[in-house]
Amino acid sequence: PTLQEKWARELEGKKKEIEGRLPNGDADGEWQQVRELLEEGSQAIKNQDVARANKLMKKAEILTGLMRAPAEILTGTQRLHLQAILNQKPLTDEALGKADRLLEMFLHDQLIEQYRSQITNNSIRISNSSPRMNQVIFIEYTDWNLGGINQYLEYEWTFDDSLSEGGCKVPHFFAKEGNYGLQVRVRKELDGSVLGEAQIDRKSREAIKVRRSEREWYWWQRLTLLEGLINMGVILVAAIAAVKLFYTDTFGTFNDYISAFVWVFGINASTNFTFGDLIRARYPNTFAPPGQ
Repeated sequence: PTLQEKWARELEGKKKEIEGRLPNGDADGEWQQVRELLEEGSQAIKNQDVARANKLMKKAEILTGLMRAPAEILTGTQRLHLQAILNQKPLTDEALGKADRLLEMFLHDQLIEQYRSQITNNSIRISNSSPRMNQVIFIEYTDWNLGGINQYLEYEWTFDDSLSEGGCKVPHFFAKEGNYGLQVRVRKELDGSVLGEAQIDRKSREAIKVRRSEREWYWWQRLTLLEGLINMGVILVAAIAAVKLFYTDTFGTFNDYISAFVWVFGINASTNFTFGDLIRARYPNTFAPPGQ
């Protein structure tokens, strides 16, 4: 079958599905508009006007859902709002999509409202709570009770270093080492109202602990090795100066003073100054190697 024939069969199937939802014995009643739309759609299918047939079937489908919705679920104001969109002339695909989306959110609104103020910190899941700098991790708000309505919710993620909007699961990375917290605000797409908030404090045990990158850890190891070699060299020079002073019969020459200074400075430097001090000043938050 050609693509046109395939679309025509799909639209005929959609037409029969909508007709199956119509009540019996209402040929001239409130459902007449839906029946007329289906009839126009059938004619458009025969004329191979797929775009028009698709639009007519979509409008009939939305109207059917609108009229079948119980009064306790769909308010009069919401019905009028949807009718106003469907009565637009010309009725664009964008308007149809908006009406379809609004109808879904209206029908699920009462279910969504049940979870107001039920957003908890325990539902935040982090793929890696101790990533390295610039390593992408995933943060997700996982509440199984929200699984059926997630598509009608919006999530606003606030990290210590940025703001990110997205779904219930977002990627993120941190450019600097340290401890980080985050906050997620869950909103209704329908009106933007906040259902609740959850957060992780950067001072808590659950904080995201960002470690140095592999490259910086590599250089940290090399500096530590260099520090040890220099200290050994300083101690060796100090020892030579001490031996020289020990075998000096009289103290007072210029060389004697130089030897004494080298001995005292060497002992003091080897015990009080290290490259580790410089590294700690550069990385005050995390001095542990990757993996710790």
